[in-house]
Amino acid sequence: MDFTSRYPIAPLTVLAQDPSVLVNGQMLTITVPVPSASLAPGPKGPRIQVIDYDSTEGRYYAPYPQRPSSPFDRYANVTSTARLVADRDFHAQNVYGHVATTLAQFESALGRHVNWAFPSGAHHIKVAPHAFLDMNAFYSRRDEALCFGYFGMHARPPRRPQDYVYTCLSADIVTHESTHAILDGLRIELMRPSTPDQPAFHEGFADCVALLSALAREPLLKLVLPKRRARGRDVISLTQLRPEALRQSVLLGLAKQFGKALAEQHLMNRSATALRRSVEINPHTQNYDTARNGEPHELGEILVAATMNAFLDLWYARSRTLTPPGSRVADRDHAAEDGAKAAQHLLHMMIRAIDYIPPVNMSYGDFLSALLTVDRELMPGSGRYDYRTRILESFARYRILPATTVGWWLPPEIPRGRQLIYGQSGHAEMMWDREAIMRFLWENRAALEISQDAMTTVNFVRPAVRTGPEGFLLRETIVEYFQLFDLRGSDLRSFKLTKPRDMPLGAPVRLLGGGTLVFDDYGKLKFHIGTGVLSRKQNARIASVWEAGATDDGVRRFEALHRNRMLGSPLRTKLEWA
Repeated sequence: MDFTSRYPIAPLTVLAQDPSVLVNGQMLTITVPVPSASLAPGPKGPRIQVIDYDSTEGRYYAPYPQRPSSPFDRYANVTSTARLVADRDFHAQNVYGHVATTLAQFESALGRHVNWAFPSGAHHIKVAPHAFLDMNAFYSRRDEALCFGYFGMHARPPRRPQDYVYTCLSADIVTHESTHAILDGLRIELMRPSTPDQPAFHEGFADCVALLSALAREPLLKLVLPKRRARGRDVISLTQLRPEALRQSVLLGLAKQFGKALAEQHLMNRSATALRRSVEINPHTQNYDTARNGEPHELGEILVAATMNAFLDLWYARSRTLTPPGSRVADRDHAAEDGAKAAQHLLHMMIRAIDYIPPVNMSYGDFLSALLTVDRELMPGSGRYDYRTRILESFARYRILPATTVGWWLPPEIPRGRQLIYGQSGHAEMMWDREAIMRFLWENRAALEISQDAMTTVNFVRPAVRTGPEGFLLRETIVEYFQLFDLRGSDLRSFKLTKPRDMPLGAPVRLLGGGTLVFDDYGKLKFHIGTGVLSRKQNARIASVWEAGATDDGVRRFEALHRNRMLGSPLRTKLEWA
């Protein structure tokens, strides 16, 4: 049974993409399942609260619906594009629906609830659909909120609601920002200053989740795939399912209305049809090696390109397998089903891989190894479509290689003459008790090569039950510990670390490290995925953080990062901290 299937749900009508994506002159709407337990005006549920406050106008709008007895979904049969764009209540419903379904995707894949990363411990994330008049949308841990802006669509002053671009009406943008918040809750240390891969991963991963979430909706694929009639059925040419043809599809862009508006205002290339179309990146001219010193979104797009091209290969492979030999066409409904299944499988792989990455100082290679490991754990064989091989090949084309020689993570290497000590705490305790895990780390610090001098914190202990594609159940306990070591530039040499040439000897330096522990159902350690706080890997982080002008502790400000990206700044974005 799926983790989320036991909860009562209700259908909510939302936009499938954004107001610029039309079929027969009407916006595409779909219904999405959201938890139906005691929804209050806002909408407000047990985890999400929509608050329609406009900081530009200094105005608060009454929550939707105004009476709890009113039906929530009043838009099931509304087809008027003008009405949906002009209706603030629909905006609130749309943003709630997409945030809720994104959260449900993560919890379904991970086999457990997801917590927010708010210092207050609040259970609700606040969502502002009309937060400000600006070309921006962002997640803020400080405000415990997702903030969506709006702006005039054309260069001339807007007169009607249809003249505005509302980022809260873009499924891609809402899912992208929701993913930032969820990923922050899962891996809170990823927001710290680190190597270029880390902020780029936050952006690229959020894009991948947005795109794959859309592609996993079979009704959406059925609406937009080209079709023709043959022998009384709807078919699609196999040439239209080839990766090179699908790369041009409307489905593989991100934030189409947003990108078009920016192009019209000369803030992007005028031929742009989406904010980003990473899938079209040529690996021979743009890849991991060429983008590493660029802006985080640019490096993030390399991750998206590798992932989405793997998806296209998988979709085509599935369609060919179910097509009779010699046929030049495929059943259109089956093709849509194959695409949705491939997207859903890959989406869940990516989400589950978050449990198998280091807590900090992560690289794209780490994520690729995590991706291969989690799929191998749930499906030891290669499977009918060999997802792992196709993913490896696509990532390799963009020069992203796994962190290990075999590809996936291996069991921890214990120094000769040592063995892990399990007897200090019982198995049951180590499935939930942070203090029991801390005792395990202390007793095994030598065997696991964990610094005893660094400040050490066990961030979380999370039991999980995952369901594989063939119904296989995998029970694990995921643990994250974090280490911090403060010193000065003059101390680096004594720890065999390299000081940047222009760093003063008295400059404060903060080393970050830690690891992810994965225990099996019997309490035995399967994987120790970490970066030692005094390992040579610290050199890359020290150099990157120093070059970016941030040596203090803090978290990335997504609002500044996104604004610089959208304005097309030619300069490398400096790290900014809240």
